[in-house]
Amino acid sequence: MNKNPLIILLTTLVLVLVGIGILFYYQSFKNVTLNFKQPELSVTIYQKVSKDKQAEVGKFTESGQVRLQSGTYTVVPSGNLYSPEPIEFKVEKEDITIDVNPNFSSSYRKSLLAEQLSTIKSVIVSAYPDVIDGFVINDGEIYEQGQWYATTLVQKAQGSDEGDVYRMVLKKENDKWKIVARPALVLSIKTYPNIPKDILSSVNAKD
Repeated sequence: MNKNPLIILLTTLVLVLVGIGILFYYQSFKNVTLNFKQPELSVTIYQKVSKDKQAEVGKFTESGQVRLQSGTYTVVPSGNLYSPEPIEFKVEKEDITIDVNPNFSSSYRKSLLAEQLSTIKSVIVSAYPDVIDGFVINDGEIYEQGQWYATTLVQKAQGSDEGDVYRMVLKKENDKWKIVARPALVLSIKTYPNIPKDILSSVNAKD
């Protein structure tokens, strides 16, 4: 007879604790909105489960929403057009939106360069018609999503002398290439804060 109230109390306590556990578990999930900024894009989301291990969460081919538990995740783009460089994000206390805007792959950027190189070089030649004959314009490189271009101009030297190497950057705006960093021996972040740091570092390292 005396055991019944105790059993009821313990059962109630267990149910309350289970309910609290379920509530905390549910609240640990947040809405994550994937906002695709590029066409023909697919991604895979992975959750970091340990220092050297990740678990696949799912694959996505368009913008949408997914519920994810608190933790660290990476979005890995795939497809011929895009770089597979992972985009890391954390799910914590609030719902979040992740802009999925990967850079183009190296192979695709090279194909864009082949298509646009003559146009880019004509822009450079037109900007410096009086002195450009004294330089060799190297092919350079297209960066990010095809909107940045950087190259070197090597001064033609006499005899065994080596000519100076100048660097410059162009940006595609409104479908037209414009010079945004004029030729200089070194392009500094201080002088050109609006040009991505990795692009300046890349072109400064070129011969």
